Amino acid sequence: MYCPICFSEKTKSIFKNTAIDIERDVMFCEGCNLFFVFPLPTADELDSLYKKEWSWEYGLDEKSSIIRKIFHFIHEAHQKFIARERANYLYKLAPNQMTNILEVGSGSGAFLREIAKYYKFVRGIEPSLDEEYISEKIQVKRETIDDSLVIDDQYDVICMYMVLEHLANPIKTLNTLKNGLKKGGHLIIEVPYSPYKEYESLDEFELCKVFENVHLFHFSRKNVEYLKKKLAMTLDDFKVIQKIEFIKGYNVFAIYPNSSRRGLGYKLISLINLLSLYARGLVRLSIHKPVDEFQTKFGDGFWIRFVL
Repeated sequence: MYCPICFSEKTKSIFKNTAIDIERDVMFCEGCNLFFVFPLPTADELDSLYKKEWSWEYGLDEKSSIIRKIFHFIHEAHQKFIARERANYLYKLAPNQMTNILEVGSGSGAFLREIAKYYKFVRGIEPSLDEEYISEKIQVKRETIDDSLVIDDQYDVICMYMVLEHLANPIKTLNTLKNGLKKGGHLIIEVPYSPYKEYESLDEFELCKVFENVHLFHFSRKNVEYLKKKLAMTLDDFKVIQKIEFIKGYNVFAIYPNSSRRGLGYKLISLINLLSLYARGLVRLSIHKPVDEFQTKFGDGFWIRFVL
């Protein structure tokens, strides 16, 4: 099996992921350090999966209605807080209020609502919408990347947060976005980060935390460098970001529902951490921090922001 990014045949299976309809191998590429699932889902399989599962409660087999309500509340708060941090980063990169901006995969619209405070008009596309949304400063079309007419326009900045890892052809996707940029424009991309150096030492529980999900790809610097070359673009920024240390992430609820003692312990700690996250966000403290990619340990809670 060859790697879908660097096309190396030096790949091997390291884990069995059952989260995407059928059991799939998680493969590791020794050529570019990419983790990817095989076989990759077809377009129809992905469409069916996300229509059925793509919501705040994806994978949440939690019986307690109280915990579900807390989970939903904190999830929505987290979306707002991280949107605020992303908006601040974008505004430093492109401070002109007339900047033409598109977000691909707008979800609930949290990021667009934040950047609408800075810019005259912003647009997004989101395939899960029931209908198009438009207001004085925001337009969100119900479109996919492949069938989008909005991307045919020319933008100063196109943003895509935590979407690329869910799409079966990252090179094709980024080329489509590149074609929607004005000369000198930027792509701002965020994806999960999985440094390759420690995966062989992880036990089944830790591997499950990282790989038992619907992510088709887990990225690191070397494969992002390959993407840059394939696109004939420059890598203008590359940061590894982590939720601050005492915040482990709400996805623990989805991975370990009503399960082992170890899973229940993680869930309790996660709940406390999430309440701490909410408190920090309320007083406008950062809930994330950049970290040294070469000192980052393998685990969940890390992602990459890179700018092309």
